Amino acid sequence: MVSDMGGAATLLGLLHVAGELRPKINLLVVIPAAENMPSGSAFKPGDVITIMDGYTVEVLNTDAEGRIVLADGVLYAKKLGATKLIDVATLTGAILVCFGDVASGAVTNDDAFLQPLLQAAKAAGEKVWQLPNYKEYRDLLKSGIADIKNSTSPDRWAGAITGGLFVGHFAGDTPWIHVDTGGTAWLWSEKGIEPKGGTGALVRTLAAYVLQQQQEGAGK
Repeated sequence: MVSDMGGAATLLGLLHVAGELRPKINLLVVIPAAENMPSGSAFKPGDVITIMDGYTVEVLNTDAEGRIVLADGVLYAKKLGATKLIDVATLTGAILVCFGDVASGAVTNDDAFLQPLLQAAKAAGEKVWQLPNYKEYRDLLKSGIADIKNSTSPDRWAGAITGGLFVGHFAGDTPWIHVDTGGTAWLWSEKGIEPKGGTGALVRTLAAYVLQQQQEGAGK
């Protein structure tokens, strides 16, 4: 559970940087937080739950609970007026299968929106690699009884991609980037400038991106 809150910690780190540097940019930060504890009211495999704005989710994997909370976070950010979305989360173990603890994976619905973030990552010394957003991957999330299902199959094919695309479903047409730091937010031993334990993965990248947007005179 310590590394599961890595995405929230990253956004808190970004807020700290923003408080120090006070960039002239409209920055909205949403941290959807929930207690991850079992109880008699916990959802079960086969449940269909209704989340924000009336969307329905078929629950096939109860361990894929974080993405459901993130869906609410994305919808809430849009309700507050966000016109571009970047979510950061330790979303999947599958990203470790892809990249180990070396790189974070990104998926987007807008390639042009992603490019400045990749440039910021390079400038900040963090490795972020783009994953594909093919229709075939989105189709894996289709449900026969709900708007979307929270897991694709028992084999969990393309798990890092489909996990991100689940969140992206709720972004709709709003430009959106998802970054999965499931392999980089926590290290079992020191590596370069990264400490053992929590690394703050993506804080430097997001800070560089915000400053980059300020220089380009971007708005919201």
